[in-house]
Amino acid sequence: MKQIIIIGGGAAGFFCAANLNATKYKITILEQNSDVLQKVKISGGGRCNVTHACFDPRELVQFYPRGNKELLSVFTRFQPGDTMEWFENRKVSLKIEGDNRVFPESNSSQTIINAMLNEVQSKNVEVKTKCSVKEIEKQDERYVVKTSLGDFEADYIIYTTGSSPKSLKMIESLGHNSIDPVPSLFTFNIKDDLLKDLAGTSFEMAETSIPR
Repeated sequence: MKQIIIIGGGAAGFFCAANLNATKYKITILEQNSDVLQKVKISGGGRCNVTHACFDPRELVQFYPRGNKELLSVFTRFQPGDTMEWFENRKVSLKIEGDNRVFPESNSSQTIINAMLNEVQSKNVEVKTKCSVKEIEKQDERYVVKTSLGDFEADYIIYTTGSSPKSLKMIESLGHNSIDPVPSLFTFNIKDDLLKDLAGTSFEMAETSIPR
């Protein structure tokens, strides 16, 4: 049986593992933190905005000013409607709010977390937490992943670490090229007691044209 290592225990890593063929692959997720799906838990103010109710791939790519041509083929194969169907098939009821954001009916991100945890558990996916990847070596047709918990071998590696500079350097060390990343979605960490009660506050955004 071929072995797959997924580096990164966030939404992308778990959704990837949940959709792999467990009869064909032995799957292991490596997460450097003590818990998985941390950003899912806090997204949408703790409710988890699962996706956006935009079902035309040509319209959807307009929200991605960088890479929209490349993403068109991706969204033609899998788009928000498919995401909604995936969760609903796993007994997660979803709702579309007035601004087209999609949330679980429970208004709790834990519902989404449980759905993904249950799916990977049903496929006997091994999840290693507190497992920091130090180095990746290519040995013949396999990879050796050196981590804080020891070495792991794999036939395939899937990176789901986001834009971590450390991860990009590891990918480049294996002969891959990357383009300079740009900010997309990020948080501010401001240590000021005057702002502590504003956590979770959101505002309606004025309509703006999408840069081309």
